[in-house]
Amino acid sequence: SEKKTKRHAKWMEEQVRLEQERAELWGKEIKNEIATVQMLVDLMAAEFVRQNIGVMVARVADLSVASVKRNEEAMEKLIAEGRLTYRILHCELEYSCSRVKIAGLSKELNERSGTIQHWDAMKEKYCVGLDTKRGKNVEVRFIKPGHLEILSQATEKRKGGSSSGHGNGGSPSRTYAVAIKSLFLNLDLDEFIVSLEIVQIMKKVESLDTYLKALMDQRDDDERARKWWENEEKRRDEEARRRRAERKARENAAWEEEKKRYDEQKRRYQEWRREQRKQNKKNVHSSNGPYAGTTGGPQGGRPKCTCPECFITREFFGSFFGSGFSYGGDGDEDSDYDEWDDEWSRRQNSKRQAQKEDEDKNQSTILGVAPSASAQEIKSVYRKKALMFHPDKYKPELGMTKDESTEHFKKLTNAYDHLMSNYDE
Repeated sequence: SEKKTKRHAKWMEEQVRLEQERAELWGKEIKNEIATVQMLVDLMAAEFVRQNIGVMVARVADLSVASVKRNEEAMEKLIAEGRLTYRILHCELEYSCSRVKIAGLSKELNERSGTIQHWDAMKEKYCVGLDTKRGKNVEVRFIKPGHLEILSQATEKRKGGSSSGHGNGGSPSRTYAVAIKSLFLNLDLDEFIVSLEIVQIMKKVESLDTYLKALMDQRDDDERARKWWENEEKRRDEEARRRRAERKARENAAWEEEKKRYDEQKRRYQEWRREQRKQNKKNVHSSNGPYAGTTGGPQGGRPKCTCPECFITREFFGSFFGSGFSYGGDGDEDSDYDEWDDEWSRRQNSKRQAQKEDEDKNQSTILGVAPSASAQEIKSVYRKKALMFHPDKYKPELGMTKDESTEHFKKLTNAYDHLMSNYDE
């Protein structure tokens, strides 16, 4: 009994020693988390003010980092987001301390693994999400640092556990997108990227306020530049659409002109045919119609007339003459003409489609994309090459004279307009 008491006393001493060691180890981490979360709060508050200062000028309301931090509800949201951001960005790289195991507590909790959510300064305990058999669901407990052991990834793998628990127990991340709805004065903190590099810089600077002001000024400049480029891109797209619309209008005008020629030839042919029907004679050849100088009809034996009028008529109507209708017969003449119109349209469309496919291939080769390239691929390639060959950005190292580079730029622009016309509504 005395030996048992001594063993128990020795075991208790060992447990106290281990608890003290763990508490000391976590002490540094706790200070690090508190300081870093405060920096993140300052960063998010500064970004919130930067995003919304224009709105507040219009409302004639006070908006500053100080006014945000004086608001209790806003601070609660900022601190909660700061804790989450810290866990995702920072803790993994410093100590791999997101994943922990409980030690030195009751059998119910001892040896259970979980993921640290945040440090609770009021309770002086860590909020830990303990793993459960229900997968993503966790059991939240507040545990003193002295009862938490850091789990290495190797330990987790040996035990068959998962290092991807809640928080950021998996692979460390170098960036995190922060956004908070209705943070202060019914205004949102719109999504912005917090990087580990920025956090590390904030820890090293002499004056955090000075650094944050410079960072916000730089972000304002970056945002103005981004908006300028977006507007410039929009302007270029509008110009490109205008050029494509003009090109389409020219193509349609050419189509209409061709249609007018066809309609005129059809009208003249109809007049000639009506004259033949009036004579009501077979194989009577008109000397006044579009077949003057031939046997009078499309099936004559003498050489074909080569005058423009006869040539156009043969091009438009030649394939129909052997289809069996009778000159001067009593058939439905209007239905014949409708059939001709349909056939003419079909041939013209087929011809235009073949020409377009050939042109697509040629212009794709010039731009350096596949004929089936998406609109985004076409835009991406054009942007890169336009910057290379634009007359205002002439580069002798490309092996072209300035005139050659300008001409190549025009070809690239023409190819871009042609290929993008396939995606215009």
